[in-house]
Amino acid sequence: MKKLLYKFSIPKTLKVEKTEVQEDGSKLIKTVDEDVSQNFAVAKPNRVLLDEGEYFYNQKYNEYIKGGILPEILLRKLYGNENGIFTEQEKGEYVDAYIELGSVLSKIKELESQEAVSDEDKNTISALLQQKKNIHAKISSFENVKQSIFENSAESLARNKVVFWWLLNLLLKEENGDFVPVFSGETHNDRAINYDVITDAIEDETSDSMFYSKLIERASFLVSLFYMNGAAKPDEFARLVANFDGSVRAAD
Repeated sequence: MKKLLYKFSIPKTLKVEKTEVQEDGSKLIKTVDEDVSQNFAVAKPNRVLLDEGEYFYNQKYNEYIKGGILPEILLRKLYGNENGIFTEQEKGEYVDAYIELGSVLSKIKELESQEAVSDEDKNTISALLQQKKNIHAKISSFENVKQSIFENSAESLARNKVVFWWLLNLLLKEENGDFVPVFSGETHNDRAINYDVITDAIEDETSDSMFYSKLIERASFLVSLFYMNGAAKPDEFARLVANFDGSVRAAD
């Protein structure tokens, strides 16, 4: 039996037969939709699998370098010291957005800290909050441009590939009281083909598309969290997941 790093469940809508007893004592069998939890887990990788994952990353990284994809350090040097990512005007707008954000936050804090907040103040605060939202959106657009540059580095592309590799190797499902691989196969390509079966079901909007969509979204998050943070003990990883889930709920 594989050691488990983290267990989770995804609800799946199944057709279930329900028996209803009628007033005359007869029984009526109805087929109804019912959400039933399906259990999954992220396997705890052993030393052999960790070594294989590291080898896979290095293999992909070297492939990208040989293919002409620049590493992150050269991209930072290229865009930081030579051409730059933004024009001079855009740089000014980027800095001005942060200055404006600081001013808006200061005004909101000042108004909210008053002993008595008038209706006029409340309207002003509401307008400032909308202004803050607009500034955040503007700053995010600049940040996204910066991020997109480095998403095409050899390291970033190799990381994306190895996270997918880990997903195919670590995701388990419960069957008959045991946890078995969701993506079976002897090779990476075999497992990737089984992954495509699930993504096809999602894209074709089959009856299970919502279930598979939630499964892949949750599993991808968990595997990425494992890879980026390296928490190898179940209790440590559970705390890490709880912290991230709590942060997302707070943001919402």
